[in-house]
Amino acid sequence: MRNSIPQIRFKYGWLVAGEASHTLNEAWGDGTPLREYDEYEAIARKYHDWWVLVGPQLVAAMAKTMELEFAQSTIDVYVVPWFNAISDPLIIGPAFQSPDEIIVTVTHELLHRLLTENTKTDYTYDYLSGWRELYGDHDMNVLIHIPVHAIMKKLFTEDLQRSELVELDKQLVKDNQDYVDAWAYVEEHGYEQIIQKLVDWYKNIC
Repeated sequence: MRNSIPQIRFKYGWLVAGEASHTLNEAWGDGTPLREYDEYEAIARKYHDWWVLVGPQLVAAMAKTMELEFAQSTIDVYVVPWFNAISDPLIIGPAFQSPDEIIVTVTHELLHRLLTENTKTDYTYDYLSGWRELYGDHDMNVLIHIPVHAIMKKLFTEDLQRSELVELDKQLVKDNQDYVDAWAYVEEHGYEQIIQKLVDWYKNIC
């Protein structure tokens, strides 16, 4: 698959930080100034070093599992102060403490990207209607995380053989009820069935 294994680059998102992080820090911080450019660059390099331990294996496995190709050949992961993780653009914060936290967080966001921006479909497709037919009428944030969490469980338990990463993700999102509900659905219905329905759905789109 031509673009199934994109290059994942970590960099300090200084342009976003310049537009938003200083304002957020003034509103929500304790008076401590943001760190210097070189410090955030060093954090981005550290995250890269953590990710490459298993990241390429995970990216290959998610593409193979879903039988999909990423639309992009390069995906940048921007490190930006005061931001929670989001998938498009892919932004993460600077406070992760371990390689495992980076692995589960970046895997989560890359799965959002693969499922909604691939060479089979694009971001304008009505994914929610199709996924409601597969998994039921859930709130949007629950619905979009059912397939993400199912694939994460497969990747971590089968491909990496590190089921403790599933428990780590559950711990990291325990205060977000939508994420908790999505994990509960995965555990009740089984990740294998959820993934197979999704793979078949993508095959039948065209």
